[in-house]
Amino acid sequence: MARDQLFFTAQLPEPVLLALIVQRTRAPQGSGALLEVKAFLVARDRLQSLFWEQVALDAWPGADLQTVLTAWQQQRRGPGLRLTFAVADPTLQLSVRQPSGGFALETMNLQDFSTIADPHGATRVRAGTGSLEVNGKRWQGPVLAEQLAAGSQAWPQFGQFEMWLAAAADGALWLGRTDLRAGTGQAVVLAPGQPPRVQRFTPQVTQTRPDAPSGFALPQAWRVTLEKPSDLQRRDGQPSRGTAPSGGPAVYDISVASGQGTTALVFHLQDQ
Repeated sequence: MARDQLFFTAQLPEPVLLALIVQRTRAPQGSGALLEVKAFLVARDRLQSLFWEQVALDAWPGADLQTVLTAWQQQRRGPGLRLTFAVADPTLQLSVRQPSGGFALETMNLQDFSTIADPHGATRVRAGTGSLEVNGKRWQGPVLAEQLAAGSQAWPQFGQFEMWLAAAADGALWLGRTDLRAGTGQAVVLAPGQPPRVQRFTPQVTQTRPDAPSGFALPQAWRVTLEKPSDLQRRDGQPSRGTAPSGGPAVYDISVASGQGTTALVFHLQDQ
């Protein structure tokens, strides 16, 4: 598996978060691949799935993001979509337009920062700034770009794992990963006017809700420390279900959580 992810947050003129995920997985047999492209926007405590598409490719598209996006554009069969992009380090320009709306994201000054651990494998992280335009509104804010090395594990056992994209009250972008059962995790923090840093990140689930199809208790509220402790409540979300490597149920629960000046997009993966 290989994967590119782009994360953008801003607090003004109102809190907004954007996550773009471009993932490709080799076919079990042969030279083909499954390409999955998805983008999520958070605004006014609501989750908008801008698109979530899967495309079967005849051949592995490679690691270069521009080549992968070209393959998506050429082979997709979904509703009308106009895609323009230019990838040239250290900048990236991406515009996606659909009948129902779209967005334009431009990143600047992307610089290598660190390599962090992900359940799938080692992930290269770059930090910079960006400009996002949605429905005629424009935001400026921090950007993190991630690249998972090709050949990483496609279907790990997650247990109870979360990835957080948070816009903190002070304008900082937090991208955190945590093993909820072990109580361990770390976050990349990108605050205005400061160099990026990595620090401990261990949110606590303070309230759950039952998920009848899986039998799991899924998070409904959290206490998370982003410089200071904050209590966040789930405001909106979108669960999807699958099968774990062990054969049992798996849940991919995407939540919008907010409270005390913080807005977060929480990707909760549970298969135990």
